[in-house]
Amino acid sequence: MRKRFAIIALLLGLASAYTALTLAEREARPSISWTAGLSQDRVEQVAAFHEWMKKTGRVDENGEPL
Repeated sequence: MRKRFAIIALLLGLASAYTALTLAEREARPSISWTAGLSQDRVEQVAAFHEWMKKTGRVDENGEPL
């Protein structure tokens, strides 16, 4: 039982370290994704996300969201 706990704790620690080390790469360019079908709510969500990107300066040289 202790061995199993130690292995699980080690795996969780490695996963946490990997997540922390790759966090900078993922924050370089915000993205939004979903698995549900397209609906009006999703269209509004994307529009709000693009507005947020413009407000926070995440735009290309033409002022369009990345």
